[in-house]
Amino acid sequence: MKDVLFKKLPIIIYESIVSIKCENVEIISIDLLENTYVESLTGYTKEELSDPLFWFSKIHEDDKHTILEKLSALKTDESTSCTYRFLTKDGSYLYLKNNVYILEKDGNTYKNIGFVENLTDVFNLQVQLQQSLDLFRLLSDESPVGVYMLGKNSYIYVNQRALDILGYTFDEIKNINPIDLFYEEKDRYKINDILQRRFSGEKFSSNYSEIKMIKKDKSIIYVNLSANTIKYKNEYVAFGTLVDITDQKLIEKLYFVLKEINKLITFVNDEAELFESVCRILVEKLDFELASVGCINENRDFIIKYLNAKNESILEDFKALKISANQDLPYGRGTVAKAIQTGKITLVANINLDESMNYWIEYFKKHGILSACAIPIMFNQSIEYVLLLHSKIINQFNEKYLDILEEIKSDISFALQKIRDQQYKTILDKAIWSSSEWVLITFADGTIEYANKAVSDISGYDLQELINKKPSIFKSGYHSDKFYKNMWDSLLNGKNYTCTFVNKNKKGELFYLNSLIIPVKVNGKISRFVDLSRDITKEIRHLQTIENLSNIYATLSEINQLLVYEKKEEAIFNKITEILIKYAKFKIAYVALTDENNNFYIGASSFENPSHQVFLDFVSEQFNILKTQDNDKFNLHRFPFFKSVKNKRVYIINDENTKDLRPFNTEAAKIGMRSCCSIPIIKKNKSIGAIVALSDKANFFNKNIYELLKEITLDINYALDNIETQRWRDIVMLAIDRNENLIGVMDRNFRLVYVNEAVEKITGFTKDEVIGKHHSIFSSKTHSKEFAINFYKTLTSGKIFSDVITYKTKDEKFFSALVSIVPFIENNQIQYYVSIAKDISKEKTLYEKINYLTNFDALTNLPKRQAFIDYIERFIKRAEIENKIGAIAIINPINFGNINKAYGFEFGNELLKKIAERLGKIVRQIDIVAKLESDKFAVLLKDLSFEEDSLVLMVNIIKVLCDDYNINGTIVKLSFNAGVSLYPKDSKNPKVLLEKAEIAVSDAKEKGEGALGFYRQEVEDSAKEKLSLRYNITKALSNKEFLVYYQPYFDTKTKKIIGAECLLRWKKGDKIIPPLEFIPFLEETGLILNVEEWLKNEIAQSISLRKNKIPISINISPISFKQKRFIDEIASIINLYSIDPSLIVIEMLERTFIEDFPYYKVFLNSLKSYNIKLALDDFGTGYSSLSYLSELPFDYIKIDISFVRKMLFDSKAKSIVETIIYLSHNLGIKTIAEGIENKEQLDMLEKLGCDAMQGFLLSKPITKEEFDRLIGE
Repeated sequence: MKDVLFKKLPIIIYESIVSIKCENVEIISIDLLENTYVESLTGYTKEELSDPLFWFSKIHEDDKHTILEKLSALKTDESTSCTYRFLTKDGSYLYLKNNVYILEKDGNTYKNIGFVENLTDVFNLQVQLQQSLDLFRLLSDESPVGVYMLGKNSYIYVNQRALDILGYTFDEIKNINPIDLFYEEKDRYKINDILQRRFSGEKFSSNYSEIKMIKKDKSIIYVNLSANTIKYKNEYVAFGTLVDITDQKLIEKLYFVLKEINKLITFVNDEAELFESVCRILVEKLDFELASVGCINENRDFIIKYLNAKNESILEDFKALKISANQDLPYGRGTVAKAIQTGKITLVANINLDESMNYWIEYFKKHGILSACAIPIMFNQSIEYVLLLHSKIINQFNEKYLDILEEIKSDISFALQKIRDQQYKTILDKAIWSSSEWVLITFADGTIEYANKAVSDISGYDLQELINKKPSIFKSGYHSDKFYKNMWDSLLNGKNYTCTFVNKNKKGELFYLNSLIIPVKVNGKISRFVDLSRDITKEIRHLQTIENLSNIYATLSEINQLLVYEKKEEAIFNKITEILIKYAKFKIAYVALTDENNNFYIGASSFENPSHQVFLDFVSEQFNILKTQDNDKFNLHRFPFFKSVKNKRVYIINDENTKDLRPFNTEAAKIGMRSCCSIPIIKKNKSIGAIVALSDKANFFNKNIYELLKEITLDINYALDNIETQRWRDIVMLAIDRNENLIGVMDRNFRLVYVNEAVEKITGFTKDEVIGKHHSIFSSKTHSKEFAINFYKTLTSGKIFSDVITYKTKDEKFFSALVSIVPFIENNQIQYYVSIAKDISKEKTLYEKINYLTNFDALTNLPKRQAFIDYIERFIKRAEIENKIGAIAIINPINFGNINKAYGFEFGNELLKKIAERLGKIVRQIDIVAKLESDKFAVLLKDLSFEEDSLVLMVNIIKVLCDDYNINGTIVKLSFNAGVSLYPKDSKNPKVLLEKAEIAVSDAKEKGEGALGFYRQEVEDSAKEKLSLRYNITKALSNKEFLVYYQPYFDTKTKKIIGAECLLRWKKGDKIIPPLEFIPFLEETGLILNVEEWLKNEIAQSISLRKNKIPISINISPISFKQKRFIDEIASIINLYSIDPSLIVIEMLERTFIEDFPYYKVFLNSLKSYNIKLALDDFGTGYSSLSYLSELPFDYIKIDISFVRKMLFDSKAKSIVETIIYLSHNLGIKTIAEGIENKEQLDMLEKLGCDAMQGFLLSKPITKEEFDRLIGE
C-alpha cells in the first residue's frame, strides 16, 4: 500500500552517491524511486534520468554551477537544497527545488536521499506579478497606449491615454457601466461573458481586434483590446490595454473602397449600375450611415439620383431633406453647396461644430451622424454629380484622408467619363457604320484598323479582307510616286490632306474618292489616320461620259464641216484622222483601205505622240504579211477592221484583254492602248475600208458614243457618195447666188457664212463685209425686245421663223422684208440657219398707213384700245419669261363734257392734245400711253421693281396732269381720277386688266377729285405702307437712327467673354424697331447694301477705339456676298481703321454657299487670305454636307437654336449636337451654341465639349455702351 502511494505522489524521490574532493563534485549514481510522476513531468524515462550525465545535461547552464556549490556544502552540513531550471522533453523548463539529506558518509563519498518538488506554477505567478509591477511602471500617464484595470462594478484604474481615447475623466468613467461603452450588441454580450469568467477567478489572456466603442460624444471609434486576469486586493480583476486604431481602420476601409471602385471601372458599363454600386460599397464596406449621388437642377436644388443607407429610417428622412446649391437659402450652405461652388471635396469633421450644417441638425441628431463629406464628380471638367456621405464617426472626414478621397473622386469621375465616352462611341460608331460616306482608320504605320460598311460597299472587299491590310490594296496605279510623297509629307507633319483618289476595287474596276485624311495625335505623336471620303465615282464617270460625248459631238461637227467643204477623198481621210486625234482625244487613228485585190493598206493616219509611229509601222507590216497569207488560216475575221469592212457596221473593243486580238492587241498594250473602235467606209454601198481609232482608256465606249460613231459612219459614207453630186450642187448654188431674193446662211451662232448677190445689191454691203459677222449687222434696232426674244427662241428650238423684219442698209436706210428662216439640223443639232427674204418696202408702207389709221388716234397720235391691248399682250408674254411686274392705269378727266359745252369741241380737242403731250413727257420711255375713247386715257407701266412703284408713278402723273392748261390764252384747270390694276396680281389677261382698271376708276371717283384707286384696296394700303417704310429707312440712314446692339458669347470653361455678335436695331423716336420688321424690306429693296456699308464702318471704328480687343461677328446678307467689290471694301475698312483683321468675324448662312458652291469656295478663301475670321451660322438646318464643310475655311460653326432647345428631350437632336461638336473639333473648327436659355442646356453643352455659349441665360443683346462697360472699357 505504501509503495502504491509513493508511486502516485507528485514528488520525485531518489538516492544518489556523490564524491566531493576539495572543490570538485562528481555525481557517481542516481537511483530513482519507482514513480510515474517523474516520467509524466519531464517526458523522459526512468532509465534516462538515472544516468547522472544525462540528468546533469538537462539542467540550465546558468544553474549548473549553483547545484555543484550546494552539493559541496554536504562536507560540513547534513543537508542542502537548491532551485534550478530543468529542460523537459517538450523543450520547456521546469522550476524544481531539490532537498538533499546525507544517509552515509565514507571518506569523500556521500550516499544521500533527495526529494524534488515542482515549483513551476509558483514561480510563474511570481514572474507574472513582477512583470505586472514593471508594466505599471512602464505604462505611465504619458504612454501612447491606454491602460485600464476593471473590477466587478467599475474601473479601478484608467491611465490618461485611455481617458483621452474615450473622451471621459476618471470620475466620469468610474461611474459608467463598462459594457455600455461597446457599440455592437454582440460585442457587449461577449465581453460581459468574458468578464464574469475573469471575476470568478479564471485565468486567461485574450485579445480583441477592431472592436467598435462609443465615446462620450456618441461618436464611434475602432480599438484593439487586450486583457489578462490578475488578483488585486484579494479580488480577481481584468487588467489590459486599449489602442485606438480608428485612423488606421478608416484608411484601410478607404483603400478597400478604392480597390472596389477600380474593379467597377473595369467591369461596369452602365451609369446607374456604377453609382448604385458605389453607394452600396460605401455603406456596406465603409460603414457610412448614408451614401447619396445627386445633381443640381435648374433651380439649383440637389436632386437625388442614387441612394443607399444603413436603414430605412435614414433613407426616408434623407429623402425629405431640402438641399440646395443656392447659398442665399438656409439649406444652401452645406457641403453640397460648397462642393458645387469650389469644385473641391468638402469635409465636415464634426457636424456639431459647423454652423453651416445647423439647418439639418435634427436629422443628424436623430441618426447620430457626426461627420459629412461632399465629393464633386466631374465629367468633361465640369461637375456632373455630387457624392454625399454621412458617418457616425467623428473626424471620419478630415484633411488626413483627403488624398484618398481625391483618388476616389478621380476614379469615379474616370469611370463616369469612360461610360459616357463608350456611349458616345457607340452612337458615333453606329452613325459612322451606317454612313454612306467612306470612313477608314489606320494605325500610324498605315495598317487598316477600322472600315465602315461604305468602304466595303464601295471597294467590294469584305471587312475581314481589309483589317490589318494597307490602303495600298486599293492602288490603281493612277497616282505617281510624287503624289504619294506629297501626301505623306503633309500627313507626317500633322496636316490634313485633301485630294481626289483614283482607286481600284476588288473586281479591278476604278472608283473615285473625294478624300480628307486627318492625322490624329496622342501625346504629341501621330497615332492614327482617319480617312473621310465621298464616293464621286458616278459624278466622275458622268463627267467623263459628258466629256467623251462632247468630244465626239465636236468631232462630228468638225467632220460634218469637213465633208461640206472638202471634195477629195484622200484629203477627207487625212483630215478625219487628224480630227479624231484633236477633238475625240483618240491617241492613234488610221484609215485601213482595200485595193483592187482586197488587200489592206494604211491610206491615212495621225497620232498624238511620235512614239506611236512604231505601232502604225507594225500594222503596215502585218497588212503586208496578210497579202501572202490565207485569210481564213490567219483567222482575219477576229479583227475589228476586217469585221467592219465585211459587215458594214461599227465595232468597238472596250478592253484589249477581252478578245483574242493578237498580235495587234499585244503591240497596242505596249504603248498603253486599252480600247478601240472601227468605223466602216462605204462608197456606193461597197465597203472600201475602215477607220480605226485607239484610246488609252478602258471602257471608253458606251451606247451614246456608239450611236454617234454610227452617225459619223453615215455622214462619211454619205459625203463620199455625194462628192460626185457636188457638181450639181455647184449649179444649184449658182442659181441661188443669182436669185433676186436675199438669201443667206448663218451658223449656229447666227454668224453669216453665206450671202447671195441680191444681199450685196439691196443692202450695199459686200460679201467680205458681212461674212463672219453676226446677222445683226443688218438690224434696224426698231423691233421690240419681245420680238428679239421670240425670234431666237423660235429658231433655237428648231422651228421655222416667218415675219416681216425691218432691215438697215449700209447707208442707214431702212427697208422691210418678208423673211422665212429655216434651221438646218444635222445629227439632232442645229448647224445652220437658212434665210430667204423678199423686199416688201412698198407693200409695208401701205400696210403701215392702214394699220396706223386703224390703231392710232388721229388727234393725239396715241394707240387706240385694240392697239393698247396688243401692247399689253406683248408685255405679258415677255413678263412671264422675265418675271416682271406691270400696271395698267386708266386716267379720266373729271367733267370734261362741261369744257366742250363751255368752249366748244375744237377747244376740247386742243385740250386733249395737251393732256396727251403731258402724259408722253412724264411717263418713262418704256411705258405706253394710249387714248381709249373720247376723253379717257390709259398708261401701261412696265417692268416695275415693286408694286408700290405704281403708286409713286401714278401720284406724280395725276399731280402733273392737274396743273393749269393754257389753250390759246385761256387758262383751264382740270381734275383727274385714275384707276390701277396690277399684273400679275389682278390678272394675266389684257382685257381683264383693263376692265379691272376701269372698276378702280369708278372707285376713285367716289373718293373725290384727284383721287387714285386700285382694283384691290389692300394693294393701295400695302403700297403706301411700303413707300412710307422706304422713306423712313432712307431718312434713318441720314439721321443715324440705326443702332448696333451686341450679344456676347462666352468661353465654356472660363465663362469669360471671347466675342460678340453685332445686331442691327432701328431707333425711331422712342421706339426700338426689331430687325424682322425692316431687314426683309432692306433685302427686298437692295437698301441692305447701304445699311451694311454703314454697319461695317461702325463696327470697325468701335473695335479701333476699344482697349480690350474683342472679336465682333457681323451677319452679312447674301446680296452683299455677290457684290464684286465686297472683299476690297472690307479690306479698305480694315486698313482705314488700322484694326487686326482677325477681330472681324463674317457670319454666313449655310444655304448661301450651297446655292453656288464653286463661287463661294473661291470667295471665302479670298476673305480668309486677309486673316478675316469666318463663321457658319445656323449649321444643321440646311444641307449640312461634311464634304462641303471640309473644303471651306470656316473658323466657327454656330449650332442652331432649334437643336439647343430640343436636345434635352430629343435624343436625335442631342446626337446631332454631339456629332457637330466632335467633327468640328476634328476639322479644327470651334463651335458656338446659340440660344442658351436655361442651366440644363448650359450644363449639357459643357459636357459635350462645346467651345462657346451665347444666349439669354448669359446675356441678352445690349447697347454699345452697356457692352463696353461689360468688357471693362
